[in-house]
Amino acid sequence: MKYIKKSKTPNILIEWIQKNKQDINFGYDLLRQDKNAMDIVSKNLLQEQFFLCAYTGLSIDNSTFHIEHLKPQKHCNKGEDVDYKNLLACYPEPNRSKVPYGAHKKGDWPPPQEEKYFVSPLNLTCETKFQFDRNGKIFGVDESANKTINKLGLAHSELEGLRKSSLLPLLKLKRSEASRRLYKIMTPVNRKLEEFCFVKKQILEKQIKKLEAIIQENKSKF
Repeated sequence: MKYIKKSKTPNILIEWIQKNKQDINFGYDLLRQDKNAMDIVSKNLLQEQFFLCAYTGLSIDNSTFHIEHLKPQKHCNKGEDVDYKNLLACYPEPNRSKVPYGAHKKGDWPPPQEEKYFVSPLNLTCETKFQFDRNGKIFGVDESANKTINKLGLAHSELEGLRKSSLLPLLKLKRSEASRRLYKIMTPVNRKLEEFCFVKKQILEKQIKKLEAIIQENKSKF
């Protein structure tokens, strides 16, 4: 999970809220009927997330995501389901058959009484809550992280396999190559970050330390 710094609410959404807040049907379902507003909101979400799914780190684009509610719609008070801070871009696209991880798996979790167990991508420390190994496995550092992993299916074998495949090329790099990759891994290119960049960052850091230890060990033999 990568930290998401939310940008300002798009003007078109502010205007839509002011125009429709007295409507008896005020809420996300009504917002969805305004294609222009939805298009701009969607564009903003993709860009502020650098085209990564908010929960899984999968690459997403205009055709492979849906708008997710951080606080589930089921538990939203009036207006919260159109609050920009409560909106995220997540894999997969709308009307896709059920995916066993990420937003689909999360569903209506957490209820209010379990919010303390949810590691949100809007939490500045969220990236430190999860650890990964070279096989793509994920581990939580505390109870809330483990609960989030379980409720979002972040340890699902399919997702684990995708992470593992993305890491394999990194494990073949020499120390200098690994250092160069690490230096650039969290830098967007054309407003996009690499799929699983936060996972790759951790593994590159570990790989560099391992290679440095081998270099030092070899030096000590001479």
